[in-house]
Amino acid sequence: MILALRWRQCEPAIVTRWRPQRRAAAMPPRPAETALAVLIGPPGQDSLDAMELVLEAAEAIGGHRVCYVGSDDLARLADPSTAAALRPAGVSLGAAMAGASVQIQGGGMIRELGWSWAPGPVYLAAGGTLSQTPPMSGAIYQVGVSAGPQRMRIIPLLIAQLN
Repeated sequence: MILALRWRQCEPAIVTRWRPQRRAAAMPPRPAETALAVLIGPPGQDSLDAMELVLEAAEAIGGHRVCYVGSDDLARLADPSTAAALRPAGVSLGAAMAGASVQIQGGGMIRELGWSWAPGPVYLAAGGTLSQTPPMSGAIYQVGVSAGPQRMRIIPLLIAQLN
């Protein structure tokens, strides 16, 4: 299994905003140099853009398909009719054959010139595809929101579990 997380360098101005706060008298204060900086990108960029995984594909995965990580730590296509729809890892950035590496983006902005989204949510559909029509059975899982005809901001959200 190949697992690679990309981290971006923290912007100093953001790190200084995350200084620890004073604790009650029963708790000793943390050292002043302690700071929290998670997935913070360069100024002007979405910090969630850094949320990418590289996994081995368990099956053939097309580009821009919703994937989840199976119990065998391999990338698989998500489907609203299975329990895997409740835990997708993100959207594949390119196609991959079984056994090859696939890059998966779990947050931030994604662009595909072949898309023509209308304003509104984008849902997980059969076979890991993306659709603006929610499924009639299984899970209604919002993968993101269109940010223009050829762009989508990945904002994962389980809306409902249908029977």
